[in-house]
Amino acid sequence: YYRVAAVNSCGQSDWSNVEDIIINSGINIPTLNDPGTSVSSGISYTVVWSDESGSGATKYTLQEDILPDFSGAQNYVLTDTSGSFSRIVDSDTTFYYRVRSENDTEQSAWSNTVDMLVTPISPPDTPVINDPGSSVPSGTTYTVSWSDESGSGANRYQLQEAITADFSGAQNYSLTTTSKSFTHNTFEDTTYYYRVVAENTTSSQYSGWSNTVDITVNGEVSNTPTLNDPGTAVDSGVSYTISWSDESGNGATSYLLQEDTVDNFSSALSYTTSNNFKSFTHSVLSDTTYYYRVAAINSNGQSGWSTTKSKIVKAVDLVEWTVMIYLNGDNALESQVWDDLTEMETVGSKNGVNIIAQMDYASSPGVYRYFVTGSTKGSSIPYYPDDIVASLGEQNMAEPSVLSDFVNWATLSYPAKKYLLILRGTGEGWKG
Repeated sequence: YYRVAAVNSCGQSDWSNVEDIIINSGINIPTLNDPGTSVSSGISYTVVWSDESGSGATKYTLQEDILPDFSGAQNYVLTDTSGSFSRIVDSDTTFYYRVRSENDTEQSAWSNTVDMLVTPISPPDTPVINDPGSSVPSGTTYTVSWSDESGSGANRYQLQEAITADFSGAQNYSLTTTSKSFTHNTFEDTTYYYRVVAENTTSSQYSGWSNTVDITVNGEVSNTPTLNDPGTAVDSGVSYTISWSDESGNGATSYLLQEDTVDNFSSALSYTTSNNFKSFTHSVLSDTTYYYRVAAINSNGQSGWSTTKSKIVKAVDLVEWTVMIYLNGDNALESQVWDDLTEMETVGSKNGVNIIAQMDYASSPGVYRYFVTGSTKGSSIPYYPDDIVASLGEQNMAEPSVLSDFVNWATLSYPAKKYLLILRGTGEGWKG
C-alpha cells in the first residue's frame, strides 16, 4: 500500500489517498532437457522440458533458431502444458531451442539452451539386377531378382518392364523391400527389358537406375505329352511299347523320348520320333528297371517333360552273339537292302544269336530298328512290321553319331558275350 505527503519549511501536508499494487512471487523457469546429439533428416525428434509443480504456467513459448543468439528465432506458443514439442525437419543444420513459462500476467526468464544436429540422409544404394537367362518358352514363369547392400536405406523398389531398350512406354511395378524379386508369366513373343531403382519413402530419395537385363519370350511351345503306363514288368528279350498322347493341335513336330536306368536321367539315351509316331517299341535283355519320359518339340522349343514311367526287365542268360547290321538304303540300294533283310528273316534270331538291324530306305518316312525273328514279310512297306522294335523318324545314317547311337542302343538292349557290326551302303563301309 502506498500514500504520499508534501513537506516544506512550514510543515507537512495531509496524506494523499492510498493506492496498492500486488507483487506476485513469480513463475518458475522451465528446464529444457537434452534431446540428443543428432538425428537424420526427415526423422521425427522431440524437445522436452519440465518445471516445478504449481509453477502457475498456463502456456509456454518455445523458440527455435539456427543461430545460438536466437536473433532470427521462430516462436511456437504451446497451450498444451505437457512440456514437449515434436519436430521433423529436412535441413542439414543445427537447431537451437529455449523455452519460457507464461500465464496471463507473467512470463519467466528463458530456460537453458539445447541444440540438435540434423544430418542429411544418403540416397539408397543402387541395386544390382541379376541375369534372368537368355530366353524362356511362351507361357513359362520366370523371375527377375536383384540385390543391394544391407542397410542401404531402401524401403521400396520401383521395377520397370519394357519391350524397348530405352524403356519408353515402360510398365512400373512398386515392390516392398521384403520382396527383391518379380515373377512373370507371359505369352507375348518378344524381348522384355528390366531395370530397378531403390527408394526411401521417408526422405523421398532414390538411388540411380540399376543395370539393364533382358529376356526373350519365345512363341508358344507344345503341350507336355502324357506318358502312358507301360505295365509293371517284362522278361528280358521280350518287346514292350512305350506310348504317349498329347492334346490335339498342340503343334508338335517331333517328340524326344529319354530312357535311363536311373530316375534322374543323368545318363539318358535319347530317341527322337516324328509327330506321326507317339510310341517306341523296345526289347532289352538287361536285368534292371528302365525309366522313361517324353517331351514335345516344335519350332519354338521343347515342352516340359512328362511324368516319369518305369518298366522292370527281368534277367535271362546272355546269348553268345549279337549281330548288328546297319542298312543304309536311302539311295539307289533300296531294293538290295530289302533283299538283305529278307535273307536275315529266313534265319531269324536263334541258337544263341541276336540279329539286330537298323534300316533306312528311299521311300521311308524314317529309320526303323528290327529285332529279326523270322516273321512274315507283309504286303506293304515297311516289310516285316512285327519285327520293328523302334521307329525313329528321319535320320541321316551317313552321320557317325547315328551309327554310334545304334551301336550303343543295340549293345544295351541286346547284351551278348560277343558282338559283330556289319555296315551296308554305297560307301566304303567302316573305312568310309
